[in-house]
Amino acid sequence: MAGCLASATGRCDVGDRLIGREQELVRARSLLRSSRLLTLVGPGGVGKTRLARELAGDGPDVRYAELDSLSEAGQLPQVVATAVGVCGGKGQQPLDALAEAVAGQRLLLVLDNCGHLIDGAARLAGVLLRRCGGLRILATSREALRVPGEVVFTVGQMSLPGQAGGHGIAAALRSDAVALFVARVHDRDPRFRLTAQNVGVVVDICQRLDGLPLAIELAARRVGDLGLAEIQAGLHSQASLANPGDQWPCWHTDVRAAIEWSYRLLTPTEQAVFRRVSMLFGRFGVDQAAAVCAMDAETLRPVLSDLTAKSLLVPLAGERRHEWFRQLNTVRSYGYERLEAAGELSITWDRGIRWLTALAESLVATVYMDEEKRRRLRAEGDNLIAAVGCTAAAGGDRHVLLALALARHWIDVEQYSVARALLARILRREPESRYRAWVVTQAAWAAGGQGDWTEAVSLGEVAVSEARAQRDPVTLASALTTLGTIQEGHGNLAGSLRAYDEAAEALLGLGSSLDMARVEAFRSWTLLSTGRVTEARRAIERAIPILREQARPSLRAAALHTLGAVYLADGDTDGAEAAFDEGLTVSPGEAFACAYQLEGLAMVAAKRGDAARALRLAAAAAATRRRGHFGTSGPWRERVDAAMAAAAERLGLVKAAAARAAGERLAGDRLHAYALAKPAAQADPVSELTSRERQVVALVADGLTNRDIAEQLGMSTKTVAAHLERVRIKLGLHRKAQIAVWAATASARPAEQPSDRQVS
Repeated sequence: MAGCLASATGRCDVGDRLIGREQELVRARSLLRSSRLLTLVGPGGVGKTRLARELAGDGPDVRYAELDSLSEAGQLPQVVATAVGVCGGKGQQPLDALAEAVAGQRLLLVLDNCGHLIDGAARLAGVLLRRCGGLRILATSREALRVPGEVVFTVGQMSLPGQAGGHGIAAALRSDAVALFVARVHDRDPRFRLTAQNVGVVVDICQRLDGLPLAIELAARRVGDLGLAEIQAGLHSQASLANPGDQWPCWHTDVRAAIEWSYRLLTPTEQAVFRRVSMLFGRFGVDQAAAVCAMDAETLRPVLSDLTAKSLLVPLAGERRHEWFRQLNTVRSYGYERLEAAGELSITWDRGIRWLTALAESLVATVYMDEEKRRRLRAEGDNLIAAVGCTAAAGGDRHVLLALALARHWIDVEQYSVARALLARILRREPESRYRAWVVTQAAWAAGGQGDWTEAVSLGEVAVSEARAQRDPVTLASALTTLGTIQEGHGNLAGSLRAYDEAAEALLGLGSSLDMARVEAFRSWTLLSTGRVTEARRAIERAIPILREQARPSLRAAALHTLGAVYLADGDTDGAEAAFDEGLTVSPGEAFACAYQLEGLAMVAAKRGDAARALRLAAAAAATRRRGHFGTSGPWRERVDAAMAAAAERLGLVKAAAARAAGERLAGDRLHAYALAKPAAQADPVSELTSRERQVVALVADGLTNRDIAEQLGMSTKTVAAHLERVRIKLGLHRKAQIAVWAATASARPAEQPSDRQVS
């Protein structure tokens, strides 16, 4: 497939060179550094999204929220919260929970395509900027947000040959528009060259398209199917076709004309597919496109490939088992118009809803949603939002099932507030639905996710009661597993065990080893909390082989933590360490899982008498929890706190403070390397320094400047700076002042000062 998102939004890579926007990038980068809200404005197809991605990059402090598929401003907070990785707080509105979680972080948030929700986006940006001092926002829109402090940067057309001075080949190629056109044609036909014979036609095409990247992209992709002269003639005649309605303002006529011209050149089959997939608001796969187009997948696949090659679809990379596509918002708007004009809107929506309903049932009516189902549910989030809105007026089981799938998606990404609101509305409106037990089960889970244990237990008991009446073992096992988890969180360990035992009994006849292993792992944790260590060990050892093979990483990590905690309680320190190590490697990107494993390794170190290592790991875990805005309570918290208190007492006040400070500085790869290294191979940070580095650190602690240190040790200031840089790397520090503080608390001074002229 030749098309790509980058090319469709105005970026063309030749080697590593970016064609176009170099001057805009320089100006915009300067504005982004000096402002907290920078909004890139311009017409659809001008390349705002690509410019924003080039500006923001993909660093660890950058978060992207794509908003073009949203239809309601009320959906903004939870979509942005999902992008940032924030879960809804107890009793909080999504925007309040988002602001509270982001308040202590330094982030760049990219709000992409927010022009159709301008008032909601402006309110969200205003609230976040007021309450989150470390936050900057980069927005793309067709108009300014009009928020205090906003800096607006207008993204215009690409430079044209007329502006570059003449229509010779060299002059033409100095224009961004022609360079992009030639590069895109070259992608399809490597033999293509700009010559004295065709340069005038190419220049005229780019001028006719006003230098808009999307329009240039569409025209260039037709070269080969059509000659340059045919494309030129078609664009000239297209001026009479452009009669934009309300959705197409005057500055958008060139893009619309280019899209319409491209549409008219499609075969009837390509036209039908193009307009029918426009009702899919998010990403979509071949199977979903086949459903809405009423075609079989094998027939459809080459058509999708052809539409992609013509830049009317964008392929999405990174999916292993599915081919995924999306339409740019501007292109989809035109396709939707054509769908309505063809009289196919109603039947196409019905096909899409029927397909999505069948998918929803296969995804949510299960005891345990595996990783493949979770990925698929996330992929359909935008389409589920649209489908729930479309079926709301009619209601009924189809609407309930779609809403249930959407709620489960929101729960999966920890947006509990919006999930609870949606499920509460369904329970009020659809009291007789055959999916009611599933809805109540998910409502209980969402309440528990926010720590609203009284409501969660009440709903969980209702769910179990309704599931028993339904006499379906899958529904009952799901409700009981949820109730068991909620009771454990609420502190009712006996009730939790009763629910898990009954869930295991319900699962016996279903033959689902993964569901059974999941329940066994949960039971093991609760058994451990009640002090029944032997039973807990038997349960988790039965579950672990299956979970290692079949469970998603987060569940494997949780089970491995349970295994380590059980081994620790049973006196098997080596087994505990191995389990915590494995759990840390299974899910390194998930802070929640990481914190538990770090605490487990801290407990191992405390058991072995390595108090400094224990306190460092526990402090790193605490810092991880603070950054992720999640805590823990119950027996595990009590055991960790007691062990760390004893370790601090053994180490002494000053050394304990130094160990905690060192642990709080550990993060990312350094933290994982430290946690997974064998204690015997781990030196105290002081011993990691050379004798000369220890000398330099001691003098820094005395308040000496680099020049003073150089004079005292007989070296150049450049050499002193090099020593300090190596010290910073070894200790994970950033400033010279931090080295002085560290030296004062970590006993960094050498016991015996070497000679001033000693060579390191």
